[in-house]
Amino acid sequence: EAFSNLPEDWEILLGGIYGGKPKPFNHYWSSIHNFCGAHFVIYRREVFEKVINHNYDHKHYDRALSDFAKCYVINEFIATQYNGFSDQRGKTVNDDHFLEKFKLL
Repeated sequence: EAFSNLPEDWEILLGGIYGGKPKPFNHYWSSIHNFCGAHFVIYRREVFEKVINHNYDHKHYDRALSDFAKCYVINEFIATQYNGFSDQRGKTVNDDHFLEKFKLL
């Protein structure tokens, strides 16, 4: 049902995030800027060249996406990351506290 009610201008859809302040668009989707979390991403074909060619200039990939693309996150998250060892951070992590303000499916 959510995918039948997409914002017309979407370029990137997210299945869940950590951090950021979503701005409601409709019952199913919220626009999002400066978010953390690229574990469930759908790219619209038209934005893919921007993603590949963007100069991330020491900014994390996920946080940079909304600098140049219209990003929306589903209001009831359908994907979260597992707690455990993070290759990116080099240690065991538990980020559940970042999800407390969001609704999980």
